[in-house]
Amino acid sequence: EKSTKFIRDDATGGDCASIGTWDAATLTCTLTIDLTETVQIDSDGITLDGGGHMMTGLKTGSGVYLDTRSGVTIRNLVIKEFSFGVNLNDSHDIHIENNTFENDTYQAIVFFDSNANSISGNTVLILTSEKTRRQGFVIFNSHENSFENNTISLNAHANTKTTLQGILLFDSNRNSLSSNSVSDTNQGILFFNSSDNTSYENRIQDSIKEGFIIFPPSTRNQVHHNNFINNGIHITD
Repeated sequence: EKSTKFIRDDATGGDCASIGTWDAATLTCTLTIDLTETVQIDSDGITLDGGGHMMTGLKTGSGVYLDTRSGVTIRNLVIKEFSFGVNLNDSHDIHIENNTFENDTYQAIVFFDSNANSISGNTVLILTSEKTRRQGFVIFNSHENSFENNTISLNAHANTKTTLQGILLFDSNRNSLSSNSVSDTNQGILFFNSSDNTSYENRIQDSIKEGFIIFPPSTRNQVHHNNFINNGIHITD
């Protein structure tokens, strides 16, 4: 029966002992099985290491959920077919690294009111054809986050029933996007009312429409040394 697994700083790591191995010294839960449940991180300083294991949802809920957490690392997971792969609310100093997201029905990673987090080395893929709007990384009112060396490829040219978008910032300032690859989308990177962000050395390729859009009243964003290839429109503001 599907239920949420809770990871916390106690003798067994919460539910960690039932799904993996718990290292109390480093607060690390390493999965030893695949999961169909959400994992909720309930203490600061936790590391969730998937060890390459798969989390498969039912097109609802979140793969990993954090609320008011700090100092957490989420790594080495394959997260498939949840509404949201990783969902952060009011959390900071979170490290999301070296995960693969496949066919999540809304967003692979979504932030609400979450600052100073790092997202690196992740891969987002859409391999199926569905009618829901799908997006790679979306952040709302979240500041000073770093997105580096991620790959987002959303299969938009083969999936004409919906809108597929790469990275979206809403009301979010002073974020850094560097060395990411965003390809095969309807629209690559979008800023909405977001200012003082930097985007550099990204590869934005094969967008059906715009590669990069900056919507007013966004101001003072620095977009430089990016590689725009074969987009409908490379960049517009």
